[in-house]
Amino acid sequence: MDNTDWKKTKQLFNFDNAKTKKGNHLGYSTAILYLASSDMSGVVNVCKHATKECREDCLVFAGLAGIFPKINAARVHKTKWMHMYPDTFWAKVDREILNHENLCYRNTKRLKRKLKPCVRINGTSDIWNSDMETIMYRHPDVQFYDYSKDFQRIVDWTMGRLPLNYHLTYSYGGGDAKNAIWCLDNGVNVAVVFDVKRGDKLPDHHWGYTVVDGDTHDLRFLDQKDPNKYGRIIGLRAKGKAAGKEGRSNSFIQKGAVS
Repeated sequence: MDNTDWKKTKQLFNFDNAKTKKGNHLGYSTAILYLASSDMSGVVNVCKHATKECREDCLVFAGLAGIFPKINAARVHKTKWMHMYPDTFWAKVDREILNHENLCYRNTKRLKRKLKPCVRINGTSDIWNSDMETIMYRHPDVQFYDYSKDFQRIVDWTMGRLPLNYHLTYSYGGGDAKNAIWCLDNGVNVAVVFDVKRGDKLPDHHWGYTVVDGDTHDLRFLDQKDPNKYGRIIGLRAKGKAAGKEGRSNSFIQKGAVS
């Protein structure tokens, strides 16, 4: 791969994700970037904080990506491009975000309703770097958001050290839940995967905190805080390889289904 191969990639971001499209009726349009998760690319690990269980049950193999190999091959291509030629990669990211922002503005005028642009760079990755930070500052009217297992980034976010138009949800990956509890006690929402089938009800509480249904939409920055200022647990039903597995204590997949 050389630095001219990027021209073969017409578009980095995806707009057809079933979950992010649920935010359209709320007045938001989300652009989401899918990279090759963990060390799948063979050149870089984009999920340095992932647990073994998380890697095994990753959503990178869910949906159409589990059927059509070309989808993950394209994600590998994007990830190699990002790692080997970051200047052209992040310039392309910046241009696509600007196009997304402009398109939302035009659609707002045409549809006569507000359509706010949102961007989730970490669709199947968990990266953070100065290029991302610079892009967020360059687009102050775009709402950026991520799920992350990077606890230090979460702490920095709560301390106001990250761009104001960036929202984070801590992603529980199994094992010791102390970081998740810290987040909840400090008003940060925590995403937790439950062994609940599609269409079945999620538990009302977990670890003593309120659970909200995270499958209704992906716009976590719209989630209201608990009246006592605690974070809420964003309940997600197990999908892809994780579907059908029984939840366990200290596991990536938590017990939520009624036995």
